[in-house]
Amino acid sequence: MMSARSRTERMWLGKTIRRNIMIGFLLAFVVAGMTVVALPPHSAARITAILGDQLNEQATISAESSSATPLTTLTLFNVTLSTDSEDLSVDTWPISYDHPWESSISYRADGMHIEGGNLNVILYPLGCSVAFRYYSSIRITIVISGLRGSATIDSTVSFSHAYGPVAESSGTAFVRANATKTVSLEAPLNDALASTNKSVLGLYARFRIAMIETSEVVIRSIVAVGETSEPLYSLRVTPLSPTGEFLFDLPYFEDVWTRPCFNLTKDGDTEFGVLLPRRRGSVVYLPAGGYDISSAWSQWSQIIPLASASFSLGNDTGAEVEATYPLLKVLLDVRPDIAVQVSLYEYGEHVSWPAYYYSFIFIAPPYPKTLYVPAIVEVLHIGVAVTYANVYYTESVELPSQRDVQFSVQLPYYPFFGLALPPIPMYVAVFSLTLLVLIAASIQRATRPIDLRELLRRRHTVPLLLLLLSAIVPWSASHEAGTDVLIIYVLPLALFIRAGYGLAIPIYQNFDIALAFSLVVYWIPLFVLIGLARTDRYDRIFAAVLAIPAGLSTVALVTFGVNIFTLGPVVVVISFLLWLSHMVTQSMGERETKRTTSVENW
Repeated sequence: MMSARSRTERMWLGKTIRRNIMIGFLLAFVVAGMTVVALPPHSAARITAILGDQLNEQATISAESSSATPLTTLTLFNVTLSTDSEDLSVDTWPISYDHPWESSISYRADGMHIEGGNLNVILYPLGCSVAFRYYSSIRITIVISGLRGSATIDSTVSFSHAYGPVAESSGTAFVRANATKTVSLEAPLNDALASTNKSVLGLYARFRIAMIETSEVVIRSIVAVGETSEPLYSLRVTPLSPTGEFLFDLPYFEDVWTRPCFNLTKDGDTEFGVLLPRRRGSVVYLPAGGYDISSAWSQWSQIIPLASASFSLGNDTGAEVEATYPLLKVLLDVRPDIAVQVSLYEYGEHVSWPAYYYSFIFIAPPYPKTLYVPAIVEVLHIGVAVTYANVYYTESVELPSQRDVQFSVQLPYYPFFGLALPPIPMYVAVFSLTLLVLIAASIQRATRPIDLRELLRRRHTVPLLLLLLSAIVPWSASHEAGTDVLIIYVLPLALFIRAGYGLAIPIYQNFDIALAFSLVVYWIPLFVLIGLARTDRYDRIFAAVLAIPAGLSTVALVTFGVNIFTLGPVVVVISFLLWLSHMVTQSMGERETKRTTSVENW
C-alpha cells in the first residue's frame, strides 16, 4: 500500500502543478492584456487622399530614319535561357493540390534546368508584333532534353490584338530521360487571316511542362522564325516616361493593365494594326510604304490616342520611334509598415466600366512606394487588402486637372517583429511569449542559487529546454501555389506565417482552433512537466505527459517528412527519446545494483 509519506508527496506535487499552471496562465493573461491596452492600434482603418502638383508634361513622339536591310527570313524572338531573362516569364504550381510538390529552376550554360515532381511549369516568351499578312510561315520551336524521369510538353501559339486572342494552334509532346525532343509548332496564319481585317497582330507562345514523378529536364532553346512573301524593313518603337525612362522599368509598371501602345496606319489603311511593345527598342518588321503612327493607351477594345508622327520604309531605310507618355504619380504611405495588396482603377467618360491600372499587386516595405498611372484619370479609386487577413479598405478621389495624389493608409494593426498583428493575435503573441519567460524561469528554479552546471546535470533540464525550443521554430511548411512563398506553421504559438518577399505576415484562418489545440497538447503538458521536474520521482508519469506533444510531433513528421521546416516536431521527438534513454539507463543501473547486492549477500 502507498505510504503516508508517498501520499503526502503526491498531494504536494499535484497542488504545486495546479498552482504553477494557474499562476503562469494568470500572469500571462494580465501581461498580454496590459500590453494590448497600452499599445492600442488605430481603432479603424483610414485612407486619406492628398492632392499634389498639377501635371505639366505633354505627350510627345518622334520618328527618325535609320538604315535597315530588307529581310525575308526573320528571327522574331530567341529567348535567352542561360540566365534569368526578362524575355521569359515563368509560373509554377502543383498538378495536384492533394499531394506534396517540389520545384527548382536554375539557369546554366546549357539552358534552363527544371527539377521537381507533381509540378506544372508554364513558360511565357515575351512575344512580339508581326505583320502576319506578309508571312508565308512562322514556326516556333522549343528544344528540351530529359535528364531523369519524364515530362509532357503542351505548346500553344496564338495571334492576339489589343483586346484578346484571334487564333491559336496547339500540340503535345513527351520527353524521357537521356533523350532530346524538338517540338515545332506552326503559327495559325490562315485562321488569323480569316478572323480579322488587321495586318499586324501580337504573336505569343505558351509552353506547359508537366512532371508527375520527380524529374529533371533542361530547356535548351525557344526560337520563332518567320518566312515572308516580300522583303520587310525594321521599325523600332520605345515608350518612355516624361523623364526618359523606359516605361516598364518603372516600379510595378509591368503589372499595369492599361498598356502603352502605338496605333499604326499604312497608306490610309486605318485598320493596319496596334503595336504593344514590352521591351525597350521592340522591333516589328513591315513592308515598304508610308506610315502614320500615334502613341496611345490601350484599354482592351479602346485605344486612347496621344501624339502622332509619320515615317516611310523602303530603299534600305527603316525607322525608330520614341514616345513619351504623361504619367501621374501615386504615392503610397502605409502605416504600420506591413505588406499589402493594392488595386488602383479609375472611372471616366472614356471608359464604360472601371478600368484597372493595377489589381492586387503585392507591395512590401519600406514605404512610401510610388506607382505611376496614365494621365487620363478623372476619378481614381484605391483598394488596400491586408494579405490573408480577409479585410479590404477602399477610398476614391477626384483628380481635377490631372494632379498627382498621395494615399495615406492607416491600418488597425500592431507591428510585431516583422509581423502584422490585429488585437487578438497580438494578445496571443504576448501571452505566449510571457509563458515562455515564466517557463524558463521555472526551469532555472530547479537549482538555487542559479548554478548552470548543476542545472544542466539535472536529467529533466535538457528535455524541457528542447520542448521549450520547439515553441519558436517551424513545425511544417508548404509552398503557396505558383510562387516561392512559404506558408510556415508554428503550432505551439498557434501561428501561421506567410513568408516571402523579405518579410512575414500572419494568417488568421482557424486561429481559435489552433490556439485551443496548442493549449491542450503543448502548454498544459509543459507546465505539468515542470511541476514533475521539481522532484526526482515519477519518471514514468513524466514520460507519459511528454508523450502527448511527442505523439503529435510523430504524426506531423509522418505527414510532412523530416526537413528544415519540421524542426519543431523533430526537437520534441528528440526530447522524448532522451527521456526514454534516461529511463532505460536508470533501469539497467538499478538491475545491476540489485544483482551486485544479491551476489554480495550470497
